[in-house]
Amino acid sequence: IGSGVVRFKPDGSKIEQYSSKGGNTWGLQITGDNRVMWTQPTSGTILNQVVLPEYALARGKWGNTPSFNVVIGSPKTYPAMPWEQLAYVQIDFVGSFTATAGCAIYDGGSWPAEYNGDYFTTEPTINIIHHQRLTPKGSSYVGNKLPGREDTEFIRSKDMWWRPIETRVGPDGALYIGDFYNQAVIHNDTRGPDHNQVNAAVRPDRDHYFGRIWRLDHKQAKKLAVPDLSNTTTHTPANYGKLWNALGHPNRHVRMTASRLLVEGEYVLEEANTMDRFMGNGGESQKIAGLWTLARRGIAFGFSKEEAISPAVQANSLLMREHMAMTGKLNPIDALVTTPSALESLSHADASVRVAALRLASAGAVSDANAKAIVAAWPKFDDDFQKSAAVGALAQNSAAAIAAILDSGDASLAQ
Repeated sequence: IGSGVVRFKPDGSKIEQYSSKGGNTWGLQITGDNRVMWTQPTSGTILNQVVLPEYALARGKWGNTPSFNVVIGSPKTYPAMPWEQLAYVQIDFVGSFTATAGCAIYDGGSWPAEYNGDYFTTEPTINIIHHQRLTPKGSSYVGNKLPGREDTEFIRSKDMWWRPIETRVGPDGALYIGDFYNQAVIHNDTRGPDHNQVNAAVRPDRDHYFGRIWRLDHKQAKKLAVPDLSNTTTHTPANYGKLWNALGHPNRHVRMTASRLLVEGEYVLEEANTMDRFMGNGGESQKIAGLWTLARRGIAFGFSKEEAISPAVQANSLLMREHMAMTGKLNPIDALVTTPSALESLSHADASVRVAALRLASAGAVSDANAKAIVAAWPKFDDDFQKSAAVGALAQNSAAAIAAILDSGDASLAQ
């Protein structure tokens, strides 16, 4: 186990390296559509997305493709004070991000819709909160600052004690900021004080007791009606409907709480008419939350093309079946043919759906016909993540893959 992202079972029975990247991870969020996004300081990147987890990358790799995509590299920062007046001299990535901390992808539901999916992080050594808007690009995303705000920060301060170290979106839709509230925010100080045996600067102004939490809201924020889910552990029709409706709530915290209660409670989720009513007619958030709620109870649910209302829903439908096939809860062959099928998704216009389809295909045996279909779709795989996922799928039936490549007559496939 090394740096990057790891996952483990709460009972300690299993731990897994999910994505590997040198450096400390100081922020992590799983978004409402199940993107694993994470923040790193001192590594030249401030936001990464796991596109192919290490287990998927181990099936096959194109070139030196990593498990993650760099969404935002190491942009220039704009603190409120000149560099020489700041409390610290940045040791590395001077003028950029030495201590990127916190990873909030906005999914609160109360701010104007344009903020959905935006990224917020901090740099405590220079007293800023940084904001970028994420837009899809290939199999992942890319970040950019808002027009007109390229040369400033979302928040910046001259208060030497204001040290934002975490950003989180609350159940009310507001952005919450953890403030270390300390002049001595990092252990190492390059401006001359003595350092003790663990290389921490000996500073009389180092505070050991206090911190602050700030609540930041948008001027145009809507007040959310947050349902009371505290008394829904008993299986009654009313509670059942209340929790399923909450899976469509605009706030991620509410959706996750409802999902947890449906999994932990004594609910009979196999009631097909109820699932059709809530899943088939729900919006994107409800469909995705519902898919993974059912998966945690060992139930696979498929959507028709009309019901898979967005690329995010279709990708999650495929990834849910990959998960269930890998955990033995779904026959890998059934996983391939269940609607929407992996094969018909290979030609989807959205690259993230194509990656999900290939991950599902590589989770089990690949027939000769499936290998031929993947080879035929190769020209659509326009980045290394898709190509790596395709190699991983074809590796499950290498003889058929080689035959299909030779039969194709496509010289580019000889690579």
